[in-house]
Amino acid sequence: MESIEYGVNMRRDVHGVPQAYWMPLFASTCYNGKCKPLEVVLYWDALGRFLNVYPVPGKPLSKTDHIVFSEADYAQLDMILKDRNSKLGSYLIQLHGAEEDRTVDGVSGATTPYLHGAVVPGAVYSSWVLWHWVNGEVVGQLLETTRRAMSKDDVVRFMTSDDQAQIRFALEMAGQAGVEDDTVYRVFEKADRDNAKRALQVLNGRFTNPEELDLRLVKMLGRTSEAAEWAILDFLGTRESHDPQVNKALESSIPKLTFIGRRKAQLILKRKSAG
Repeated sequence: MESIEYGVNMRRDVHGVPQAYWMPLFASTCYNGKCKPLEVVLYWDALGRFLNVYPVPGKPLSKTDHIVFSEADYAQLDMILKDRNSKLGSYLIQLHGAEEDRTVDGVSGATTPYLHGAVVPGAVYSSWVLWHWVNGEVVGQLLETTRRAMSKDDVVRFMTSDDQAQIRFALEMAGQAGVEDDTVYRVFEKADRDNAKRALQVLNGRFTNPEELDLRLVKMLGRTSEAAEWAILDFLGTRESHDPQVNKALESSIPKLTFIGRRKAQLILKRKSAG
């Protein structure tokens, strides 16, 4: 198909950081260009996560046989478009025997068993087209736009938010933004396991003295999320250091830990004492 360039609109928050993006889309619903097109507006957040799809007023989405989408169809489409791991990502619809239907959808009403649950029944091609627009190249472009617009203060705000995706995005920018260690440590207060591990990687790359980092991490215990506590202890368990100051601090922290955390700390101390 001939390449078409679309413009994306942006809304900024009070700090000037992109808050949402939206793009009017006029697209074919079949690959020969003879079918009724879909006209919608797609919305993403600052991190390229799909938010909503709205049809142009008076032009609702349709399925085969001119059946207009129901509320249930729109709800199912919303879930489909938010699934970045969908089968649609690798499905080449033209190569799987899709039958042309010149009325609305460009594909017969029958849905292959492989796509069951991955498309709105009767709107196979529309589902496929919208999924690839929502989760395609535009996502990287939106992320880069957000990245360029963020100052150090914005990265700090993202890093201390309750949104794990914002924390992950900020950790990826921590180095280039020059975020101080104290801010990175604050991530452990709310982080899930993956972000705790990312924060550990950031900090580990900054310390030439591993004992200094280990001691600081031990002193964080009791003030972290459960997931971060376990990630920190797993990290400490891989260290070869036998610094008595670190070991003493770890032993003192045990009463403040979760049940699993206490067990992890005890195993670390046992291994170090045996070594």
